[in-house]
Amino acid sequence: MSHHHKLASLVSIKPGFFFRGRIEHDPEGKFRILQPSSIGSSGEVTAEELPLVSDISPREYHVVDDRSVLFVAYGPRNRAYHFGHLPDNVVASSTFYLLRPRPRQLVLREEVVLPGYLAWYLNQPIAQAYFEALRGGVSVKMLRRDALGSLELPLPPLEVQEKVSEVARLSEVEHQLTRQLLKMRRLFTDTLLLERIHQP
Repeated sequence: MSHHHKLASLVSIKPGFFFRGRIEHDPEGKFRILQPSSIGSSGEVTAEELPLVSDISPREYHVVDDRSVLFVAYGPRNRAYHFGHLPDNVVASSTFYLLRPRPRQLVLREEVVLPGYLAWYLNQPIAQAYFEALRGGVSVKMLRRDALGSLELPLPPLEVQEKVSEVARLSEVEHQLTRQLLKMRRLFTDTLLLERIHQP
């Protein structure tokens, strides 16, 4: 049986890096900036397409790593993402909260939450309904950090979390492949139709 824990007791919740002005691409920049608009409909990110910026000094917690869960703080759907493949110079914008397992959990193994499991759970209807209720139906409102931290979530054993994470990841891969297949099938059909109408 899974015990429920408040999110704030399991992870640190930090805001992303705040930009005062517009984010301008600088080919000589050191950091790549991740915004919600850079994430595809299936949760994919192409790091090479992220804008580079210079003249910023992000803190360590602003940088996305494989322990980070990015949570969209604004908008009608507070979706969560976990990326395990990004380079080490990607900085999350302030549209996100960055959630990371607390260091003490490395010792208290029975209370460890895995990033993949956490991202999956935060995207489930029960968690999304909780966030919507906190926003009071106002889609553009920012979800407060303490409100996010008050979410209670079930914490099954590590092996169960690992299985959930893996199945969720494979399901996302399947979804991406299905979308690509449908796109190719439509292109193939349109090509055949164009050839047909241009036949003498």
